[in-house]
Amino acid sequence: MLTLPQHQRRGHGLEMLKSLYQDLVAPDIVEINVEDPSPNFTALRNRMDYELLQKNIDAVKKNDQSSHCILPLKNINAADDPLSCFLTLTENETVTAAQIVKITPNQIAIAYEIYKLSILEGVLKTDTNREEWEKQYRLMVKRRLLRFHKEELGGLKTKEERQQLLDYNFQKLLNQYRGITRPQQHTRKHESLKLERCEKK
Repeated sequence: MLTLPQHQRRGHGLEMLKSLYQDLVAPDIVEINVEDPSPNFTALRNRMDYELLQKNIDAVKKNDQSSHCILPLKNINAADDPLSCFLTLTENETVTAAQIVKITPNQIAIAYEIYKLSILEGVLKTDTNREEWEKQYRLMVKRRLLRFHKEELGGLKTKEERQQLLDYNFQKLLNQYRGITRPQQHTRKHESLKLERCEKK
């Protein structure tokens, strides 16, 4: 999938990906996946999967009888405290949700983490217990990263090395997720970087 430079960052890629997904979804399709995606395509896919999840959750909350919630209600209902808000999806829950929308279990987990980040950012505007909310979100994401990078982390010699890699992967993901939950800020940052490059030339 290719978008010419002069047409990039206008939402065309996301619309093409959504159209492709809609064309591929069928009862006989088991899973839609991408082999060895580029970083930019990964970000695009993450945005689409998040929007897919958000659309489903919005429909369920509006009591749309035609919509079946792809996640357990305990994971999407409003929560007043960090512990109950940032519940980790079990392996069975991610697999079940993935089978419904025909994407990978890991993409379900990523979409869920982006959804929870959007909730976190809303809570932080009013709640004074900022550190605890951020901590519980961080722990939720890191629990998945521990499973996903189990072999890589197991090959490191010390606890400090494993913690550093885990922190690095979490921060990298957080920056990617914020590019989705804060699209306008992300766009301004991108435009600023382009201007800096032009000035250097």
